[in-house]
Amino acid sequence: MLQIKRKRNYGIDIARILSMFMVVVLHNLLQGGVLDFSSLSTANLVYFYLENLCIIAVNLFALISGYLMVDRKWKWQKLIILWCTVIFWSVVTTLGFMAFKGTFNAKLLVKSFFPVLLNQYWYFNGYIVLFLLIPFLNAGFKYLEEKVISSVILALVLLSVTVGFIGNLFEQGGYTAFWLIVMYLVGAWIKKRQPIIRPIWLLLIYFGGAAVSLLGEILSIVQIGHVDSWIKYNSPIIIAQSIAILLFLSNLKVTNNQVCRGLASISALTFTVYLIDGNHYFYQYVLSNSFSFIKKMNIFSGVIIILIGSSLMFMAFIGIEYIKTIIKRKIRSGSSHITL
Repeated sequence: MLQIKRKRNYGIDIARILSMFMVVVLHNLLQGGVLDFSSLSTANLVYFYLENLCIIAVNLFALISGYLMVDRKWKWQKLIILWCTVIFWSVVTTLGFMAFKGTFNAKLLVKSFFPVLLNQYWYFNGYIVLFLLIPFLNAGFKYLEEKVISSVILALVLLSVTVGFIGNLFEQGGYTAFWLIVMYLVGAWIKKRQPIIRPIWLLLIYFGGAAVSLLGEILSIVQIGHVDSWIKYNSPIIIAQSIAILLFLSNLKVTNNQVCRGLASISALTFTVYLIDGNHYFYQYVLSNSFSFIKKMNIFSGVIIILIGSSLMFMAFIGIEYIKTIIKRKIRSGSSHITL
């Protein structure tokens, strides 16, 4: 019997790469000490707008999971492999930056061996729950009527952007497994239905949504003195932006073979970007206020430095993961030649 080869959607690879780059930008803006949550200066508002463009990163990554996994076979071994990867990079990154800083913290090193138990990567902790429920979620798409599926997903989204958004649905602004499950279902629904919306409208939703959020942030600063609830993953505006970008990128047609190979290769390495950039030691002790110096610069220079700095960090993290895969491949190749 001939096996039908699944055609790869390279627009989804772009979405995955983009989401991880956005994570780096977000961390640089927030933990890097750029954003001031009570300032109405022009520069700060520009940085807030950039943050509003990148805040979709988590939602987008979860949407991609649903888009890709709804039609794939579930294998529990994938979770074990991913878990081991998380532990590996947690330990290696902690040791690496301790060496770089010339300090040693035994407590932090011990904690790095238990990233899940100590919730060092909130997204992965939530993803564990999501991953274990994927067979049930996918079964729903396979056996339930389309009308029932759509109604349930719509109800979950509406609850999340209303009751959940104001904090009364245990969603903690989207930092929960429940929210990842909701985004998975939306991503899977998009894959099944393949809604067609003109690209220009999708881009307007994305960039316009960031502008609406910025207006809300300005009003919050004016009324209560600081930005309050606009930076939440279950914000109705951020959800609309996230879905718009997924739809836009999933319909992109990439035909150049070299570009396709490059996108596939980079996409496979992107999760390590989050594991390094979100490492507790790096996030708390290295990244903290590392970009605060741009507050003294003009807006144009500041934005350029944030984007270039984030790009260099992203490429460095990708490069580190690439080196690891090369070493791992050579070890496997060498062991396969050993005979008893």
